[in-house]
Amino acid sequence: MQHLKFLANATNTKVNLSSDYHDLKYVGNYLPDQADQNQEATSSAWNIYQPLPINTAKIDSVTLENYTFGIEFLELNDFYSKVDRSIKYALLFIGLTFIVFYFLENIKNLKINLIQYALIGFAIFLNYILLLSFAEYVGFTLSYVISSSATILLIVSFTWKISKDKNSTSAIFGLLFLLYALLYFLLELKETALLVGSISIFVILAALMQFSIKMTASNKENQ
Repeated sequence: MQHLKFLANATNTKVNLSSDYHDLKYVGNYLPDQADQNQEATSSAWNIYQPLPINTAKIDSVTLENYTFGIEFLELNDFYSKVDRSIKYALLFIGLTFIVFYFLENIKNLKINLIQYALIGFAIFLNYILLLSFAEYVGFTLSYVISSSATILLIVSFTWKISKDKNSTSAIFGLLFLLYALLYFLLELKETALLVGSISIFVILAALMQFSIKMTASNKENQ
């Protein structure tokens, strides 16, 4: 993080700042008298009257840091925060993937044991380690493409090995591609990420619930 600070050492300290960078916070002991922040620009104005003691004999005992003010530039969407936010979706990704595999077990009569479920879960967790490792060298976007592509390829190939069924493999590929595309979209958002994410998860959950009802009804008819 970077900051810009001023020292209020004049009889009347006036500072006017304007910037096209809007992700910032005010630091120091003085807040601006006027502040206007929006998506395009930020403007701030300070008017500080005689903050230091009038008696010059006391100046040497004054801690000047107590009379500073300014702004700090924030990186609200840097790759470390994006990786941290993506990890919070890990359990959701694993849960949704397991649910789809469970559906495939019932529809296609697949035999997937607990060890194979655990391996799939570990593959999803490994994605976040790869994401952080590559992000430190090639940036977030490219590292996200690399890690998510590797994870999808690993799980899809694993699905093909245990099912030998194109429809099952295509279903897993479609689910993972949708989830990782949605996650990248959410990570690029700022203020509306929680709203969009909540609505998206609700829609996915509703679709899975509806599908489970149809699957149960179909199984009863076949019995």
